[in-house]
Amino acid sequence: MIELIHRAAPLAAPLAVVGLLTLVGCPGDDVPIDTDAASMGTTNGDSATGTIPTATLDDTGSDTTPATETGVECMPACDANECCISGSCFNAPQPDCGGACAPGEMCLCPPGSDPCDCIAECISCGVDSPIDPCIDVECPAGSVCVADDAEAPTVAVCAMQGCGDDPCACPLPASGTAVNACGSLPGDDGSGSCFLDCTDGTCPDQMLCRDIEGQLMCVWPGDDVLSDCCGPNGTPGCDVGSCQDAVCGADEFCCDTEWDQLCADATPSLCPGLCPAEGPWGDCINGFPCDAGLTCISNGQFGWCASIGCMDPGDCEAAPPTGDAMAGCEPILEMGETACVLDCSTGESCPDGMVCTGDFCVWQGPVQGYGNCGLSPCALGEDCLVDGDPKMMIDPTWAVCSVPGCADATACDYLLPATGDAPVACADPAGMGGPNTCYLDCAGGQTCPDGMGCTDGSFCAWPQGPTLFSDDFESGDLTTGGWTLADVDMQTPDIDVDFVDAAWVVSDLVDGGNFAAISTSYYDPVGQSDDWLISPQIAIGPNARVTWVSRSANGDFPDGFEVRISTATNATADFLANPELLSVPVEAVAYTLHVLDLAAAGYADQPIYLAWRNVTDNGELLLVDDVFVIELP
Repeated sequence: MIELIHRAAPLAAPLAVVGLLTLVGCPGDDVPIDTDAASMGTTNGDSATGTIPTATLDDTGSDTTPATETGVECMPACDANECCISGSCFNAPQPDCGGACAPGEMCLCPPGSDPCDCIAECISCGVDSPIDPCIDVECPAGSVCVADDAEAPTVAVCAMQGCGDDPCACPLPASGTAVNACGSLPGDDGSGSCFLDCTDGTCPDQMLCRDIEGQLMCVWPGDDVLSDCCGPNGTPGCDVGSCQDAVCGADEFCCDTEWDQLCADATPSLCPGLCPAEGPWGDCINGFPCDAGLTCISNGQFGWCASIGCMDPGDCEAAPPTGDAMAGCEPILEMGETACVLDCSTGESCPDGMVCTGDFCVWQGPVQGYGNCGLSPCALGEDCLVDGDPKMMIDPTWAVCSVPGCADATACDYLLPATGDAPVACADPAGMGGPNTCYLDCAGGQTCPDGMGCTDGSFCAWPQGPTLFSDDFESGDLTTGGWTLADVDMQTPDIDVDFVDAAWVVSDLVDGGNFAAISTSYYDPVGQSDDWLISPQIAIGPNARVTWVSRSANGDFPDGFEVRISTATNATADFLANPELLSVPVEAVAYTLHVLDLAAAGYADQPIYLAWRNVTDNGELLLVDDVFVIELP
């Protein structure tokens, strides 16, 4: 199951990052309090639109008398940066420059002007002073070290003290578009701390934009701290502004929607020297992005760096010096696009550190550890221990994932469950006659993790019930599982996906040899899908669960779906007569496990039909695999 590497035109999604720290700004930065709209007017968050009287000013621009309205004075006089309205003092409105300020400028009232009635200007203000790092180095006198962790900092910066409430008293950035600001920061002396606010801007070169107790600010990284531009980070953009601008200039998706693996893959060539990079056949699943010209081919469990679009093995990089797997060129990506692989399909050994999936040598991601393979497949490198058919899970009573081939228990201490005190062990716990394997030993009366039971008084496993229905689609034929289809939209697939010539098909074209049920929402002309994959009738008991994995083929054009149930017939009208069991507006690109409790949904002890309905408007492909309906004990 290889992650797709294609993206079409990016989706439009705004970047919105909000700093949570309340800042004390230049005069006039406070938001006005709207007390009586009838007498004061209204506020828009930037400036007051009602009538605010002008205070009497002397020749120097100083406030000589309390500001008044309708002849009512404020007694005592209002503090600086407050306005007297109907005898009461309120915070002065924020200056409003209509969004015209350039990067690095602030919208401020001119010096000496009345903040209650000023004509705001875009002003670049600040002091010429360095912004120093402070990991393993003391800050200059008058500054305090602000870090992500006071005991073991990974990023930190020296914050000049004493700015009070005036960001103009703070150092200007050497580059980037972050603005100098003044506020209260962890560990300061209370006199006001200077920092660079990167909430809406980019940091100077070599500095990173990081959240320090709710405030996005520019900091210096310590040794071995990488920019989050170097890998997928789950948010739009990344923390080095110059690199972010370069990558997003080439691919708007990286800033509009998400900094994903493709964005990280572009970093080495567009941001030279920022991130370590993996060369051909390198480990991009546990380490760094692939070097320029290479792509990380991954499904989240395993991956490797390789060239794509090859014509034959001669277009691929030479195999590593260890192992005897040969470089090849295979159509393993979306719609048959080729990529370079290390072929181990006939027993060849893989390079040091890589493992053979059965076809290709890969780098393995973190092992899941002692999972419930009755509900989801085990991770790469794990086996499913079960007292039934390990492929189809025919009426098992227990199941658990395990790493085989251990020499002793020290090889089994990986990703232990958070609960229970059963220790790890290495043996053949079920007496199956196979190789030693890792398990959790409860033979001495130890407690198993939550949800697991002590099977045969010996090892921890997940209790199972009879399998009422299952299909992994490896037969390549929907009729084998008794499925029926309903093509309600009756639209024509685009030529790029025309292998989907029915509402749903079974194919291995997308997952590189793994068969899955696939529907499309990529039509010519563009339209919304309404395609149904309907199970045969299934007689469920009092505690049934349905599980499956699903994914979108294209993160730029993801698919969504519904799961519905009928207790009458398999006609779509009977499904629509009941509430949907699940709605997934946007499915992830990586396979996602779903588990539904049918009894909790109000369905027990009766025959049912289940349906997966693609309802996407202009997506691409939706994949569903490994469907199980299990009656739990």
